[in-house]
Amino acid sequence: MLIPGLLVGAAAGAYMGLSGYMAGQMSRVPRTYPETTPDCLGLRYEDAVFTNRGGSLELRGWLVWEGDPDSWVILVHGSGGNRAHNAVNMLGLTRDLVRRGIGVLTFDLRAHGHSQGSRISVGYEERTDLQGAIDFLESVGISRDRIGALGFSLGAVITLMTASEERGLAGLVLDSPFASLKEMVQQETSRRSGMSRAFLPGMVLMGRLLYGVDLSSVRPLEAVRSVECPLLFIHGAEDTMVNPSHSARLFDAAVGDKDLWLVPDARHAQGYNTRPLEYVDRVADFFGRARLRPQPVCLP
Repeated sequence: MLIPGLLVGAAAGAYMGLSGYMAGQMSRVPRTYPETTPDCLGLRYEDAVFTNRGGSLELRGWLVWEGDPDSWVILVHGSGGNRAHNAVNMLGLTRDLVRRGIGVLTFDLRAHGHSQGSRISVGYEERTDLQGAIDFLESVGISRDRIGALGFSLGAVITLMTASEERGLAGLVLDSPFASLKEMVQQETSRRSGMSRAFLPGMVLMGRLLYGVDLSSVRPLEAVRSVECPLLFIHGAEDTMVNPSHSARLFDAAVGDKDLWLVPDARHAQGYNTRPLEYVDRVADFFGRARLRPQPVCLP
């Protein structure tokens, strides 16, 4: 009985060791930095420095605007991105939104760009980063009903989860979100390492024990049911990283004012790059309409 017991113990140790390694890999992303600034596109901007709500992480971004904007939009990049993420052309989108009379706050999430932090939590703790951005805009005199957000990929999930706890926001644009973190982890684990999905429970456990990352708490399909503000889902019809069905499932689960645009020929988070004029028209019109909608009244 001794040898079988040792073999079982060794197998269990190897399983937890590999699970811990994979959890560590999921909580770290290559850090990229902005390669240009808004003034390179002729835009007026100011540096924005604030902390995540309830924490002490210093987060850095830019306020970009012209005149007196009716609405403000917080741009939330995806995993491995930054406030000027070239892959989705964040600054080009910022320029086009500003030209439509919308102010923009674009910032680096924790462990990205020039913001503090060494690990990500795949969306759970990052909610407090976006909450800190909302608090920052309110601190400079912008009322909550003039504040919306536009998130890409993981940034869209962070935006969705944050809004499930925040009331009174103007609206959200969710570009290429996923509906199930479990499905995405299984897909990424297989893609990166060829490991079986049998390692997922171990990853969840070791992520919580070693890094304080609670993967099981990231539930976009549950969060969307609690969002009260208007929602615009955008997804590339040719997205092979996050299947468009994810946005369709989230759209079906949303209970309020909602719309879904599948962008023809667009791959992951490439809606703006594929159809820039239509993208900006739809986003600007959405926030314009959202700004005029009456806000829900919360009775005591």
